[in-house]
Amino acid sequence: MGALSWLRPELLWGLLAASLPVIIHLIGKRKRRTIKFATLRFLERAKARSSTRYNLRQLLLLLARIMAIILLVSLFAGPGMESEGGAGSRRLALVVDTSMSMQLANGISGGLTMAKEELSHLVRKGSAADRYAVVVTGMGDGKPERMVDPAVALERIRGLAAGDGDTGIVRALEKAAALLTAEGGGEIIVTTDMQRHGWREVESLQKMTVSVQLVDVGVAGMSNLWVESVGPDAGGGVSVEVSIGSSGPAPKERTVRLRLSDGRELNAFVEGDVARFEPGPAPGGGVGVLQASVEPGGVLAWDDRLSFVSSQTGPVEVLLVNGDPRGFIIMDELLFIERALSSGPKLQDKFKVRSIRQSELNGTVIEKADLIWLANPATITANVAELLLQRVSEGAGVVVSAGEGWSEERQGDALELVSASPLRDRMLLRAGDPSRPPFELLDLDTLTGPLKGLADQSVDIGRVKVRGYWLADVGVNDSKVWARLANQAPLVVERRHGKGRLLLLATTVDRDWSDLCLSPAFLPFLERLLIHGAGRSMAEIEDYIDAGKVVVSPFTETVELSMPSGRRFKWEVLAKAVLEGAGVYLVKGSAGPVGGFVVRHDREESDLTRIGVGEVERIAEKSGLTLERDLPRSVTAREDMSAYFAALLLLMLVAEALLSARWLRKGPPMLFDDEEIGGTLR
Repeated sequence: MGALSWLRPELLWGLLAASLPVIIHLIGKRKRRTIKFATLRFLERAKARSSTRYNLRQLLLLLARIMAIILLVSLFAGPGMESEGGAGSRRLALVVDTSMSMQLANGISGGLTMAKEELSHLVRKGSAADRYAVVVTGMGDGKPERMVDPAVALERIRGLAAGDGDTGIVRALEKAAALLTAEGGGEIIVTTDMQRHGWREVESLQKMTVSVQLVDVGVAGMSNLWVESVGPDAGGGVSVEVSIGSSGPAPKERTVRLRLSDGRELNAFVEGDVARFEPGPAPGGGVGVLQASVEPGGVLAWDDRLSFVSSQTGPVEVLLVNGDPRGFIIMDELLFIERALSSGPKLQDKFKVRSIRQSELNGTVIEKADLIWLANPATITANVAELLLQRVSEGAGVVVSAGEGWSEERQGDALELVSASPLRDRMLLRAGDPSRPPFELLDLDTLTGPLKGLADQSVDIGRVKVRGYWLADVGVNDSKVWARLANQAPLVVERRHGKGRLLLLATTVDRDWSDLCLSPAFLPFLERLLIHGAGRSMAEIEDYIDAGKVVVSPFTETVELSMPSGRRFKWEVLAKAVLEGAGVYLVKGSAGPVGGFVVRHDREESDLTRIGVGEVERIAEKSGLTLERDLPRSVTAREDMSAYFAALLLLMLVAEALLSARWLRKGPPMLFDDEEIGGTLR
């Protein structure tokens, strides 16, 4: 026998409005009229019959109005009929925890396996009219959640697998509740291992009016060990530090094995959750990959080992050549660039800076530099130009910032050999010209290559004012323009030479021709030019990135990314990429390997600490969420009764219109009293 149920039972308070017709009927009852009449002889027989008919019609009219209000309120409350295995279809949202903690190993059946068995059994014993939505806590297969028939639901359940991008039970519950509400109601069944991390943000649960069945498929008392991180020791050098995490009863003896990029393996015991190694420098330097593993590893297998990418390329050797030295330091050509590169430990770790005068430029200092910056240079000899070009062809870079030292009379000088583009005319904007402003701004839309995205940062590079610059003839060689002024004059130009590159900044790096050196944009502008010019192309990037995370390319040029699957793709500047596969990602720039990073599973998934059902109930109590702890043997089917209630409402409205007979405007019947002399009609 079915039972009536409501989707929105709180609206049933509106049934109190059914008393209004009764109150109005009692208040509005009209009084009888008394009229003098000569004889009652012909009205005696109609007396009782008219009074009975009128009272019956008034009673039916009152009942019709009461029923109309009751049916209208019921429609808003969402009527339905629930039954045990009835003819109506069930609507069930199956929420499945697909986080990595559901994938146990070492001979123990994981929670995901148990969840698939429980839900498959539930679907098989249902009827063909039932409808299911399979909602996972992870990223899923990209298909939108919707109600499907049992066959499709079973196929989806069989294909479930643990993965990354887990959003937790709370987000999946909210998604399932919204889906059922849109479909007219139903029930939610949650299968989870009750890992505490999966129930994060449970305090933020919104009010739900659907029933939630909670199925615990986890195993209590499980212990696990995992590699938390691998990296250089805080002391620097070639030391390696491996941190170990644990949950549950941990064994006293734990061993960490470190595998180096040259194939060597080192072992160490864990002391205070840390193991330290002194492997020494790797043969040949460059980019290396280390892998640490812990034994015993616990019940999860995927977190027993972790890799780390080490780069032994060292800092960029920057040689600053002062073409305009001044005795007064505030006017010196290299003042601002030297101050910028010594402004913090991060930059000092990236760049090793040496400053010389132009007269000191020789082959010995050139061959040791990764990047040579010629600041406002004057003429150079053909021999020095040849040495510079030779170093550039080997992979180094030369940056020329042109100023007054390069005069128009020296065009055709050997200095033009190391310039990215020939310089044609010198432009000095004077304040006395009323026809134009005494400066040019940067055209932010032209910032490309290593400078791409600089306008999106909070450095306000659009306010930089350039008062003097050289017109570069970019059409005579194979050069690229990375930035232009508002009048489209090239400001930053690059030309490739061998493995290296030649860069031109068509203004000065001091205050003579521009206020770039005084702008907050100077430091990131300078850093990008130096890294790009040296061919490193490596910007700030985390050692570890969670799998499934969307990452914007931090590199200053298009690089080739080698993925753990063996696939390679070009990662353009500021392009987004979803890094789904866990493992080592190596980065190769135009000058060769520049480093790498590791994509890892969420480390919080390794902690198997459980949360009790009672604790979840107490936290979620304020949201109105009701949790039932066991999977029911028989889940009720629900048939929507709204159509029937709507038909009855329409019938009541028609009956009310007929019984009220408003178009006749008849009053109450006249009653007769034959005891009056001459007759009295009331």
